[in-house]
Amino acid sequence: MKVPKFMVPIDGVPLVENTIARLRKLGVQSIELLVRRDDLTAVMQNAVAIDPNPTNSDADKFLSSRDLWNADGQTVLAFADVYYSDCALNEMLVCVPNTIRFLGRNRESSFTGCDHGEIFAVSFTSENHNELDQVLRTFGTGQSRPSGWQLYRKFLATAALPGKPNVSFVHIDDFTEDFDLPRDYKNWLARWQDKANAFVAKRRVKEHRNLIFGAILGTVMTLIGVIIVNVLY
Repeated sequence: MKVPKFMVPIDGVPLVENTIARLRKLGVQSIELLVRRDDLTAVMQNAVAIDPNPTNSDADKFLSSRDLWNADGQTVLAFADVYYSDCALNEMLVCVPNTIRFLGRNRESSFTGCDHGEIFAVSFTSENHNELDQVLRTFGTGQSRPSGWQLYRKFLATAALPGKPNVSFVHIDDFTEDFDLPRDYKNWLARWQDKANAFVAKRRVKEHRNLIFGAILGTVMTLIGVIIVNVLY
């Protein structure tokens, strides 16, 4: 990619700006865009420069934002290189007390061509902060499993124990996708465009059929309309 992966164009708008704009429409007011210091020049709006490796462990994907977690309510950690469907954005904002919610896909995608599962976002409340801190401190470095899945499995292993937070996995299998590599974006874009073209073609066929139907029944529909108007008035 010639631009950072969170800046690839979606409908002519950089990915991260597309996501933020849609979250604003859903009523989200507090949005912090965290960017590595060397990526600041690529961002078209206000961002918070962070150290991406505060502990030099696999937990840094989450701990790099630790100072900005909501101390009195819900925090959602969403990733800037993910395209979120409307369904995913709405699910992301659901807040369940004492529950850590993982939004992801537990297998290959039925839509995008991706051949593996993904964690797209993590949602939690302030009552879960201490537990998150404790679990994240157990992370090592260089694990073969991505950090999002590590976190999910660690919480899942203790969810049934007394005093532990509940764990929820929300399976999202649509055009929501993580663009890790250039080919991920290219594959997604080709299928996204195919979906759009198929929708236009289907709509045109429907319009054509409606036109024929309307031409055949035009006189009848006019008469029925007059009758309805006369009855109503």
